[in-house]
Amino acid sequence: MSAALALEAHSDRKFDAIEALTSILIARGAASLPDWLEPATSPNHRQFFHSWLVLGGVGWLLRWLHRWQPEEPLMRFLRMAGKAVCIAYLAHLALDALTPRSLPVVGRV
Repeated sequence: MSAALALEAHSDRKFDAIEALTSILIARGAASLPDWLEPATSPNHRQFFHSWLVLGGVGWLLRWLHRWQPEEPLMRFLRMAGKAVCIAYLAHLALDALTPRSLPVVGRV
């Protein structure tokens, strides 16, 4: 969650407390997204959505969202929400990668 705030701190816009709080709440819910997609039913549950391939794809999406500069309020909200989800997903995978089982390269689809 603090990563979302740090990323926003590097933007050229004025700090918005409501947006920051919304980002934190979205990221808090999205942090478990990989385990919702692939429930931890066994020690070997990590497949496609817990893979290095998905980590790279989500990282690319975060980079794209960070560079996108929408004008409309709804699109700005979607950009902020998307960045919060990406950061939470990446944090989950990064922590899983540090475990002894780590992440599969691609996993099974």
